[in-house]
Amino acid sequence: MGDRTDGEHSQILSIFESIDEPIYVTDPVTSDVLYANQACRREFGEVTGKKCFEAFQDLDRPCPACTNDLIFGENLGKTHHREILHPKNRRWYRGIARAIRWPDGRMVRYEMGIDITDLKLVEAALQESERRYRSLVENVPDIIYSLDHEGRLTSVSEGGIALLGYTKDQLIGHHFSEFVSPDDLDLTLGAFKTALRNGRQGPRGLTFRLMRRDGGPLWVSLNSNMVFDENGTFLEEHGVARDITAQKEAEEERQRYEAQFLHTQKLESLGVLAGGIAHDFNNLLMGILGNVEIALKLLPADSMARKHLVNIKQVSRRAADLAGQMLAYSGRGQREVKHVDMSDIVREMTHLLEVSMSKKVTLEFDLEDDLPAVEADPSQLRQVVMNLITNASEAVGDTAGTIVISTCIVVRLPDEGVVCLAEEARNTGSLVRLQVTDTGHGMDEATIGRIFDPFFTTKFTGRGLGLAAVHGIILKHGGALAVASQLGRGTTFQVYLPTVDAPVDEEEQSLEVPSRPERRQTILVVDDEESVRAAVRHMLEFVGYTVITASEGAEALRLYREHAAKISAVVLDLTMPRMSGGEVLHELREINPDVKVLLSSGYDVSDVAKQLKDEESVAFIQKPYRMSQLHEKVRRLLEGS
Repeated sequence: MGDRTDGEHSQILSIFESIDEPIYVTDPVTSDVLYANQACRREFGEVTGKKCFEAFQDLDRPCPACTNDLIFGENLGKTHHREILHPKNRRWYRGIARAIRWPDGRMVRYEMGIDITDLKLVEAALQESERRYRSLVENVPDIIYSLDHEGRLTSVSEGGIALLGYTKDQLIGHHFSEFVSPDDLDLTLGAFKTALRNGRQGPRGLTFRLMRRDGGPLWVSLNSNMVFDENGTFLEEHGVARDITAQKEAEEERQRYEAQFLHTQKLESLGVLAGGIAHDFNNLLMGILGNVEIALKLLPADSMARKHLVNIKQVSRRAADLAGQMLAYSGRGQREVKHVDMSDIVREMTHLLEVSMSKKVTLEFDLEDDLPAVEADPSQLRQVVMNLITNASEAVGDTAGTIVISTCIVVRLPDEGVVCLAEEARNTGSLVRLQVTDTGHGMDEATIGRIFDPFFTTKFTGRGLGLAAVHGIILKHGGALAVASQLGRGTTFQVYLPTVDAPVDEEEQSLEVPSRPERRQTILVVDDEESVRAAVRHMLEFVGYTVITASEGAEALRLYREHAAKISAVVLDLTMPRMSGGEVLHELREINPDVKVLLSSGYDVSDVAKQLKDEESVAFIQKPYRMSQLHEKVRRLLEGS
């Protein structure tokens, strides 16, 4: 290091402290440890002031392999490298030693140890792997054999005998076909006969299964030559059958993983598509529902048009539920999280479930009381229950059958049948289980593998979206889903959700729209969809607000700058072309840090949170929403509650 000032020395020590490898400095004469960095202290404890051979080697005298002679004297200024196995923690280090000048002017020994234990383990593993490979090459367990002119075995190598598990007497003199898998017998006999017709060269590269003595299959790749006399008469065959069972199994495993990967990719792509469609669909429904609600408020009670508008409203709400299913399938459907009791969710739906089932189906309930709460969107849990029951009812069909719905608390997931699993469910301490069991026709493994595909259905007509939505909802809620089924013996679906240490939330009362607000205030509405802007403007004007609208971000910022003094709040769409709602929000806060913004989106609040992760929490309302919901959100925003 040379002569350094105190400031330079402090700076170097600061650098030493930041290095995550052990560094220490010792006096070459006394062997005292003068300094140890944080990493060294963490690894070996407080060693400053101790003799280095005591602190690091548990010796009572200087180490025989001390590096002092290698870095001082004529070697001064040189760096010495060595690899050592530390006796205390049994880890390997690459030591780097060098003489440096200490603040008091004396030359001291600086040494840093780089942990190379993992590298050593890898090297050892490679050496062991190479040793095994050489051993395998030297003792290849191939089946080296000879056949006579009738196809009977006349010789078999020791490696082949070991592979097949037979004794030599059980092989010699027997026709080779006795040891071929029945499924491949036609293939091998056909290849043998073809080779006889062609002459000399026997089957080459032929893959088939032999049967071991224990009954297990042995995949082999065969290369052979045939011997004929001068008259063309077949005499014998010599060949090598190499064991390729491991390769075959690896290929089958690769194909399974590839199919699983492609299936996952397809589901992810479909999820993105479903989420985008649901978002756009919710925008359209916003315009429909908003205008219907305004029309219902303006029409007299005895108007003949009211019943038609009510029908439109009901159909639109069902369409919104379908959009919710698409969001759930896409993994973007968690909208309003509460602490709920799963048994209460099922009890609330009892009447709806009973009237929606076939009269031949008997519903039985086994619901545990006082279950711990789960954190979930109640509407989506109801959707899970309804979809599972509907699926069970269709499985029972027109025959008499039973569907049993039960709830309980469990402490572990099942060992088999889990088809989707979030990390939260894997790591939690306890879970609430919802189980739906039917006595229907059941499913085979191939069907179970496809039931969560939104475009797969076992019905003559149908979408198959129900179970796909269940899959998305369960993952979104950090849960797990298991399926067990046998053809002719029914199916059981099990939903697992992590419990939370919190009381069940009280049910909120529905909101009513007041006839007029207490005072007039101006709201800026920003949305790129004309139908949405018009609907929101009418909904806000109906309750007395003054509304300014903007179709995109730049226009919204211009209007806000012009009317900032009178604009009380902004209703801002999150997903817009050119300039997103998040970017507009950032610019609004540059203009006015206290601006009050209600974000709106066809996606759910968790998706909004991901997009606005660098922003503080903001008020949010998901499309399509009712007039009462909009008014309540705006009122709370303006009142700061």
